[in-house]
Amino acid sequence: MNTFIKKYYPLLFGLLFLIIAFFTLLYISIFQNGSHIVYSLDDAYIHMAMAKNYALHGVWGVSKYEFASSSSSILWTSLLALIYFIFGVNEFIPLVLNLIFASLVIISSYFILRKYNIKSHYICFILFSLVAITPLPPLMFTGLEHVFHIWISLLFIFLVSEFLTEINIERKKIVWLTLLAAMLPMIRYEGIFLVLIASVLLILKRKFAAGLLILISSLIPMFIFGIISIKNGWSFFPNSLLLKGNFP
Repeated sequence: MNTFIKKYYPLLFGLLFLIIAFFTLLYISIFQNGSHIVYSLDDAYIHMAMAKNYALHGVWGVSKYEFASSSSSILWTSLLALIYFIFGVNEFIPLVLNLIFASLVIISSYFILRKYNIKSHYICFILFSLVAITPLPPLMFTGLEHVFHIWISLLFIFLVSEFLTEINIERKKIVWLTLLAAMLPMIRYEGIFLVLIASVLLILKRKFAAGLLILISSLIPMFIFGIISIKNGWSFFPNSLLLKGNFP
């Protein structure tokens, strides 16, 4: 037990700090809102409404009567819908998911840092900064997909860096990189820019196949959803994205 603690104490420290910060904010939030959980952004309730309607009525929309392209995070809304379908509708689900994804951010960061032989006390400081400066706890209370996006972005950047520095890449890593590239825009459409940068870097390194593969895999889900949206009388991109971009 002492050996385990000595080896993994930076990870345990990071997770403990995250959990303490999370439950402190949870207590304050519930105390100030009459024993109810209240998310800091109204977008969370749009996602939850769409997830509920998709889980209970099979309709992708803010109401159960018609399709509405009102979510710019297709994967997050779909994940909520899946959990609602299995366990029932519950307003705490986004918060629980964000706690899980925030923990995965800390765990993944720890093992990435260990891979590069960074000293334990430096890892402690980095994990502490990751929680405090990002900042992960307030992001969890938005009830949105940001923490999920951070975790997938972290894994994607790590794998891309390995592609750029290694000569022979395992096939398993290529599969994972392709999957992560497809997920990024579906969590947040802005993720396509991260994939585009990675694709350009890989092409400049003369790894043409890998660069084109991740770019194509990230575009396919976007085009599929865009076509579905158009066929239902909406725009190619979700209306929330069009509003943020001030498009006509």
